[in-house]
Amino acid sequence: MSSKSDWEDFSNMNDFISAKTMIFLSISLALVTQIIAQIVSPSAWLNYQMLAFIMSTNLAAVILAIFAQRSAERISANTAKAFTPEFYRGTAILASFFSKLEEISEEKGSSIDEKLDDLAPRVHDFLLSNDPLSVPPEIDLEPVPEWTDEDELFRQ
Repeated sequence: MSSKSDWEDFSNMNDFISAKTMIFLSISLALVTQIIAQIVSPSAWLNYQMLAFIMSTNLAAVILAIFAQRSAERISANTAKAFTPEFYRGTAILASFFSKLEEISEEKGSSIDEKLDDLAPRVHDFLLSNDPLSVPPEIDLEPVPEWTDEDELFRQ
């Protein structure tokens, strides 16, 4: 997961089965099995109705368990993509950096929060420049000659 769109896809992944859908699926399966039970005339009507009800609830439980396992596997795969060893190492480095920064700030009697507005543009420039430690070169310019008319500035 390196691009911004990958992270957006990851954060918007909320198409897991909801409790409302589970209830709807269970009731639908119960109705289907009850309709089948009504079409076939059993010898012991009450026993057959109970059997159909038990079968529908068991079938719904199995189907929902499969959906739940699929969702768990997707969560696991996405978590493995996001939380790589590089992520943990980077987090540890950042935490260490900010701990040291706070420690130095306390020693000098200042606060990081006060300096963030000044620090952010400097860090941005430092990280995104080709040579962050270079100083712009000084350019020596010859003095501008005196002129009285603009025509003197252009050679013909």
